[in-house]
Order: sequence, then C-alpha cells, then structure tokens
Amino acid sequence: MRLGVISDTHGDRWAIEECIQLAGHVDAWLHLGDNVRDTKTLEATDVPVYGVRGNTDFGTSQVTERIVELGGKRLFLCHGHTYGVEAGLTRLHLRAKELGCHAALFGHCLLYTSPRPRDLSTSRMP
Repeated sequence: MRLGVISDTHGDRWAIEECIQLAGHVDAWLHLGDNVRDTKTLEATDVPVYGVRGNTDFGTSQVTERIVELGGKRLFLCHGHTYGVEAGLTRLHLRAKELGCHAALFGHCLLYTSPRPRDLSTSRMP
C-alpha cells in the first residue's frame, strides 16, 4: 500500500498539486492539518482522503486526531501540536502505543523526518 502524506499546506494549492504529481499513484492521502480544507484538492485524486485539524484550522468541525486502518496497520494521525512534537516525540509515541497503533503520523514541525519511503508491513513502533 502506498500512502501520500501531507501537512501544513496553508492553502498553497500549487504546492499540493505538485505533491500529487510527484507522489504518483497512491492508495490514500493523509492530511495532517494546517488548512485541512485543502483535503478538497486531494479528493480530486479519487482515492480516500483522511484529514485532521491543525493549530491554524479555525472554524472547522474536523477531528484533531484519528485512527485509520490501512493495509492491515493502525495509524494514529494528528497534527502534533497537542503533543508538543516540536520539543520531543515521547508523548506522541506513548499515545499511539496506548491506542495500539503501528505508527504515528504528524505535522506541525515543518521539517521532513523520513529519509526514504517506509514499508509499513515491516516497520514497527518500538
């Protein structure tokens, strides 16, 4: 299963469309907040789109965190600001583990943390 993961798009439609092009075929898109309304652009790809609200998503009823099951794996999605990810990942890790998730995905930090694509069928949270 191939997932497209995006966050902190802040209404930049050009950047979102560029990400869609660069990603190629994906089985689902995950938007990890900060202009979760940008999921509308992702929905044009005709694959499932899952989003969560970020710290700048005012006036939306979107949830702040969710669990999705994809490819037989439980994924914890959040923006990260409520877990203080800019200072460390311990709280996020513990929450995902408490929920029985295989991985936690988050935004907010405005940095790229995965040096290469990961195969969740062989990846595990410690």
